[in-house]
Amino acid sequence: MGIILHDREGRIIEVNDRICRISGYSEEELVGNNAFEFLVPEGHGEEFRKNIDRVMKGEELNYVATGCRKDGSSFDVQLNEAKVSLPGGEDGVLSIQMDISELKKQEEKLKYLSYHDGLTDLYNRYYLTEEMERLNTERQLPISLIMCDVNGLKIINDAYGHKVGDELLVNVADILRSCTRDEDIVSRWAGDEFVILLPQTKKEIALKICTRIENACEKAEFGDIPITLGVGVAAKHDTEEKFE
Repeated sequence: MGIILHDREGRIIEVNDRICRISGYSEEELVGNNAFEFLVPEGHGEEFRKNIDRVMKGEELNYVATGCRKDGSSFDVQLNEAKVSLPGGEDGVLSIQMDISELKKQEEKLKYLSYHDGLTDLYNRYYLTEEMERLNTERQLPISLIMCDVNGLKIINDAYGHKVGDELLVNVADILRSCTRDEDIVSRWAGDEFVILLPQTKKEIALKICTRIENACEKAEFGDIPITLGVGVAAKHDTEEKFE
């Protein structure tokens, strides 16, 4: 844990080695200088000053903020702060800090994986279901849905092995991404099934996208294996409707 002792103005009285390792500054560079100039990123000073005021009034704070290193990079930091008496008798702040950058990265990674298919990197069924509910508003109507099945995947798995079957699914995912728009939500529903959600899209437009997908599959090269999909389209024009 990194430890900083500073006065109510932010002037650093004492630091431990861990703070020096986290920040990249030496003890000599920090002690006697103001934490706002060395450890607080530009634009975050007001937040830290308000927290010092709260601590001076007797609050004990536990919060996550953004810290700044000597090289100018920022990092996520967990702070536990309380009012203490400084050697001269005045009140100051004891700030115990932990660099949680790696923890935050792991959290973001887990969040990403919870919404994405591990093989194709498309959105997964869970995310698509959430988006179907979120986008079911008058503003997003009409909403269209394209459903795709990879033809013959089981036969390919049996004849060439699952590694080739997986590579085929990745190729299909790339085709679907390349044939859809940024606002469309392309997902792997399950196994050989893919679903594309198209907000603010009439069925006629969805059918044109289907044609684009079919043409792209015909042009795609995957060894001696043709890429063919079974494609269907559904659309809804009312929030109470189901896809038909």
